[in-house]
Amino acid sequence: MATYLGLWLLALTKLAAVVNNVILISKTLDPLTYGWGLALS
Repeated sequence: MATYLGLWLLALTKLAAVVNNVILISKTLDPLTYGWGLALS
């Protein structure tokens, strides 16, 4: 049971890290895509 819980926590932290990276990347790309959208419109 303890090992199962440990794996669960590990999976959750990995998932949180991935989500965090995606948010960071989208925050970085957002001004770029916004700028392109303005330039193209």
